[in-house]
Amino acid sequence: MILLIDLLREDITAADVNRILKRTGDEQDLYEPDWEEFTPEVCNTGFCDIFAEKFREEYPGAELWGTDWGTKESPFGHVWIKYKNLYYDAETPSGVEDWKSIPFIQRVFNTRKKYPDDITQLSN
Repeated sequence: MILLIDLLREDITAADVNRILKRTGDEQDLYEPDWEEFTPEVCNTGFCDIFAEKFREEYPGAELWGTDWGTKESPFGHVWIKYKNLYYDAETPSGVEDWKSIPFIQRVFNTRKKYPDDITQLSN
C-alpha cells in the first residue's frame, strides 16, 4: 500500500540519511559521551536498529529488514531499511539496489564466505 506521504516525498538523498545519522548520534551521545564522532561505522556496531527506527519516523512507508548473523568483530545482527526499492543503513546514504551490497552484509560475507540465510522483514 502506498501512503500519501510517500507520494509527496522526493527521493532520499545522502544528506537526508546523514541527518538521520546525526539524530541517532545526538541521542546516543547522551549515553556514550566519550565518542569524538558518531560515524556510520559506529552506528552499525550496535545502533542500527535505532537508526532504522529514526528513518521510519521520517519515511513512514519504509520497511525494517534484518538478520541475526554477525561476525567476530560485530557479533550482533543488523537492521536496515527498504524504501522505494532501495536498501539503506548508516553506511549506505545513497541506498543500494540489493541488500547484499550493504557494507555490513559484505563484511559478513567476507568472514563467513556466504550470505546470511535468515533475512527477514521485521515490519512494514
